[in-house]
Amino acid sequence: MLISVIIPVYNVEKYLDRCLISVINQSYKNLEIIIVNDGSTDGSYLICLEYAKKDNRIKLFNKSNGGLSSARNYGIENSSGEYLAFIDSDDYVDCNMFYDMLFIINKHSAQIASCARLKVFGNGNIETQYNSLETKVFNRRCIIESFLLNKFFDASVCNKLFRKEIFSELRFPLFKTCEDLFIFPYIVNQIDSLVHTGKCYYHYDFRINSISNIEFNRSRLDLFEGILIIKNHFFNEVDRSIFDAFYFKYLIYLGYNILRSKSFKLFYNEYTDLKNVILSSINFKIFFYSLDFKRKVQFLFILFNLRFND
Repeated sequence: MLISVIIPVYNVEKYLDRCLISVINQSYKNLEIIIVNDGSTDGSYLICLEYAKKDNRIKLFNKSNGGLSSARNYGIENSSGEYLAFIDSDDYVDCNMFYDMLFIINKHSAQIASCARLKVFGNGNIETQYNSLETKVFNRRCIIESFLLNKFFDASVCNKLFRKEIFSELRFPLFKTCEDLFIFPYIVNQIDSLVHTGKCYYHYDFRINSISNIEFNRSRLDLFEGILIIKNHFFNEVDRSIFDAFYFKYLIYLGYNILRSKSFKLFYNEYTDLKNVILSSINFKIFFYSLDFKRKVQFLFILFNLRFND
């Protein structure tokens, strides 16, 4: 069974060797390694070219810069595997990731397999995410509930293995951050089951200057749009308390990040609108039972417009 591994590349020459070596050295060898150079201006393309010369499983494509979603979509359209996997080029994976995930996806007749993740910080600290002692199988309702509660897996496509037919017509949205959040409900709508292993196979390199961790800008407002898409798809599928825990966690997270940003004045109107949404919907029960301590504190910052950095 052929697995197409799609790796978008953009200006990651410092991390690229580590990523590519981790894929090339997989214990499961029947791989189609699709590298999409998305208009890199550093030495990334030359690094990819050298690996492509050494391994005939690598299909290297060079395109003008269009963003992460564009590169992933390009990879999907040029893939021929029965399964798809996505890896960000500054991350890396355990050598047994695809062997074990292919085994469990077929053993349990699931459409998606997911694994636990290691979040690796620049100072060397490591945080384990979604690990467990057993393999679990989720039906549609449990997939939605576990996602909303942030248990076992999130919307990220990078620590998962997909049956190719899920993406027969589905593509990542262009020019959006949080693209995985946008596409997740459409993925769920096409599947009956997901199997999760608690083994940590995916290593997520958390960097200050990565796409997912930058100073607040207008593109980060995409998170609110993504939350509304999740609401439109899942609001009536789970208990209200489960949805509220997710909904207000992210609304407060977004509002707090605008409030504390150096660009606060540029986004004052958006902040005010978001604050009004939060204050018009949140109640005593949600505050005390649906929010963790961190979100409670952030909510109070929003309530009283506490900045301390003007």
